[in-house]
Amino acid sequence: MTATSAGIDANVRSAVLATYAVFIASGIAFASWASRIPQVRDRLHLDPSGLGLVLLAIAAGSVIALPLSGVIIGHFGSRWTVRATALLAAVATAVVSLGYLVGVVPVVIGLFLFGLGLGSWDVAMNVQGALVERRLGYSIMPRYHAGFSVGTVAGALVACAGASADRLAPAVGASAERFAAKPRDQPPFASSMDQGDSQLPAAGESRASPVDRPWTSDVRASNLVDRWH
Repeated sequence: MTATSAGIDANVRSAVLATYAVFIASGIAFASWASRIPQVRDRLHLDPSGLGLVLLAIAAGSVIALPLSGVIIGHFGSRWTVRATALLAAVATAVVSLGYLVGVVPVVIGLFLFGLGLGSWDVAMNVQGALVERRLGYSIMPRYHAGFSVGTVAGALVACAGASADRLAPAVGASAERFAAKPRDQPPFASSMDQGDSQLPAAGESRASPVDRPWTSDVRASNLVDRWH
């Protein structure tokens, strides 16, 4: 009896941790897209009305997914539904990435699939959380929703870091090209050193200092005045 209860407890602990991971992953997936909306808008040159129509695709997918989720979960269970919808959301993200390079149409298709997958994913993971709560005997759903919030923060930070890297890459490349274009046959101050050496007096030749030749400063001043005029 003790071994059976220990096995049940181990299964419950595994279910608790797996459900935490599912909620956090869902938050990461949502925030990864949400933080990229301005970048997609600028890339596709969308005005506010065009951006609203594009974002409507994800809402349409979610609205269709919500009533179908109950039927899908009843047939396949919450575990397999979460797996399938998470895979669908990943594929949808890849389609959106393709549309970022190609055009608006793949972005709309990808966002529709993303809304479809994320909406079903949300229902399935909440059902799974309710089942875990029933096995535990106390409420744990607020902690799962906190895990979702942690996932959104993590996903936003990762996406912002990626966007910053995309902006820095061209500047780094341009700096590297300018550095590579500099001549490396002689030191950067070789020409100035050569000019300084050419002005040195030859052996046995004496050079008067500015104090000995006070007229040199006057000549230089007059030359500067002529160039200025």
